[in-house]
Order: sequence, then structure tokens, then C-alpha cells
Amino acid sequence: MNNLDERISQALQHHESDLTTTERPFLDEIAGAFRGRNRWLTVAVYIYIFLFLGIAIWTMILFFRTDSTRYMILWASTAICCVLSIGHLKIWLWMLMNRNAVLREVKRLELAVTLMAEGLERREAEGGD
Repeated sequence: MNNLDERISQALQHHESDLTTTERPFLDEIAGAFRGRNRWLTVAVYIYIFLFLGIAIWTMILFFRTDSTRYMILWASTAICCVLSIGHLKIWLWMLMNRNAVLREVKRLELAVTLMAEGLERREAEGGD
């Protein structure tokens, strides 16, 4: 088992320059959410976020302009629901960006394994270990 670990680390060190990258900037992660087959869903989520933000601001203004307790409760609860909806949609977007990052890392690992297997096949063909 130890021999296998050593062979893996040697193969990865050999191809380390191909596989090491820095983390993507945050704006690239957001732009990545707009790529792929579900980009329409991301656009719809951002539209809803801005819609709920506008409704929340509007209901907060109405909350401070009213004198009736009943309407204060109505406007405050509407604003709270909008803010909670924005939070839930933002969490969904963060999970989408996290999924994209995990998929990118899995693809990078697949590439590393493929390169390692090719390197081992070449070494065995050359008469190595």
C-alpha cells in the first residue's frame, strides 16, 4: 500500500504544474453560475432577488409612514418575508457556485488520475518498476 502511495505522489509531482491553479475570483464564480444548461434559472433567481428587494424597500417605507398598528404589522411582515426570500435565494446561488467548484475539482482529479495512469504505463513500457 505504501508503494502505491509513493507512486501516486511521484506521478502527481511530475504533473503538478498542469494541475495546480489558484482559486477563481469571486466574480468569475458568479459568472460561472450564468453558464450551463440552467442559466435561465439563475437569471430568474436574480430577477426575483431584485423584485423582492424592491418590495421590501417599498413596504419598509410604508411601514414608517402608517399610523395604524394593523398596517404596521402587515408591512413589517411583508418586508420580513421578502428579506427571508432574498436570503433563501442567495443561499441557493451559493450552493450552485459551490457545486460548480466541486465539479471543477473532480474534473481536475480525473485529469490527475489519467495523467498518472499514462505516466505509469509509460514507465512500465520503458522497463521501469
